Amino acid sequence: MFQRIISCFLQGLQGIPVEIECALLPGLPYFHIVGLPASAAGGCRERLRSALRSAGFPLPAQRVTVNIRPPLPSYNSSLLDLPIAVGLLACQSLIPSAALSSCIIAGELSLDGQLQPLPGAISFAQCAARCQYASLLLPAPSAPEAALIAGVKSIGLSSLAETVSFLRGQFTPETASVPSSSTSPLPAVDLSEIRGQETAKRVLMTAAAGFHNLLLSGPPGVGKTMLAEALPGLLPPLTSEESLALTRLYSLSQGTARASSIQSRPFRCPHHTIPVSSLLGGGACPLPGEISLAHHGILFLDELSQYSRECLESLRLPLEEHSISIQRLNYSAVYPADFLLVAGMNPCPCGFFPDRSRCRCTEPQIRRYLQKISGPLLDRIDLIFSLNPPAEAELLSDTPVLSTADALQKILPAIERQKERFAHSDTACNARMTTAELQTFCALGPAEESFFRSAFTRFSLSPRTCRKVLAVSRTLADLDQSDQIRCEHLAEALQYRGLSVFI
Repeated sequence: MFQRIISCFLQGLQGIPVEIECALLPGLPYFHIVGLPASAAGGCRERLRSALRSAGFPLPAQRVTVNIRPPLPSYNSSLLDLPIAVGLLACQSLIPSAALSSCIIAGELSLDGQLQPLPGAISFAQCAARCQYASLLLPAPSAPEAALIAGVKSIGLSSLAETVSFLRGQFTPETASVPSSSTSPLPAVDLSEIRGQETAKRVLMTAAAGFHNLLLSGPPGVGKTMLAEALPGLLPPLTSEESLALTRLYSLSQGTARASSIQSRPFRCPHHTIPVSSLLGGGACPLPGEISLAHHGILFLDELSQYSRECLESLRLPLEEHSISIQRLNYSAVYPADFLLVAGMNPCPCGFFPDRSRCRCTEPQIRRYLQKISGPLLDRIDLIFSLNPPAEAELLSDTPVLSTADALQKILPAIERQKERFAHSDTACNARMTTAELQTFCALGPAEESFFRSAFTRFSLSPRTCRKVLAVSRTLADLDQSDQIRCEHLAEALQYRGLSVFI
């Protein structure tokens, strides 16, 4: 009259094993659930009563006690419906206990006994693999997604009645197959479509090669948005680990199983009216925000100065830590946020500074406008580049210009050099180099060191800015297939700091 079941609960992206104890005791009929808040326990009881009756297994006329360890918050507690139902049936010897010893069970029951799709199925399968359970029983629509994790047999079931038949050995479900990979879409904009911004394309290539955060400043219509939309085509393909991490994130965020794994890097472009909770993540059931959905991809903030000060300042820690921690009263979740920040803004309120024939903004207005972007946030941006309108001859010229495919042929060798450089460390790219790695891989010769010292004094660079300049210089040297950082690389990196605009 006692049965122990193992299920799983999601804390952020981490699957946590949950032990469910079910007992039938003598006494007046009563159904008590320990380990859930009262509202969640009441909802679970009513779903179980209806689902069990619909499947032909009414609750026994005894005292029913269910204990859940560790105690859980109310959100997503419905995912424990199926294991609790299976435990109650095993207590009545309607399911053999031996069939429950090597599996994890999770799923939400509807009132008619059908199983609802399970969000974050990959995390459940990873939990089963980590805890060395042979199989995972879950709703059929989510089984293919869970099958992405090797070493765990994902068994998809459609209802409580089907689950009972399987555990009795009377039904054999089809083995879940790994979902197909979605094809990588073509970039929205090819570099060949952008004319007259050859230096900006070089900046774009630098950002893609070293994963450097980028801020583009310029008047309206100069091509800032087109350049940002062309950037995904310059990034390398996702690795299998990155694809799996993104599929897990989007499965949890969208609240349903995915029909295919993600193979293209995300490009997120939230509107400037976005609240902080949507940007960082949160809610009653804490879900990933835009910065996490841009993981391994691009977060594009157009019209940067129009975002609220709270949103902009909240980016400072994720840009350093590459993750976001969401804290609640009795709960915390950590979501990844390793994204490439690309931002666009005008140089003044009207957008046409320094063209005084069109710009009518006063110097105090321009200063107040630029001060909306704080110094600490700018310090976390590696490349700050000011665009100018292209000349008429450049726009109308038929001369072939650099395309995305041509640029990628220059970027991929630079990325390979970084992979070899950081093969024995956790660093993934030049933008993520530690202080020790900067000293090792960005060592300067006497002439270069003298040049850099004079720039440090002249522009009053902060220590963080110095690190950014050195990292960008290393990427520029990689694009030129140079082992040594030269003075021209340092000068170009300083040019890409936009010092004349913000100082």
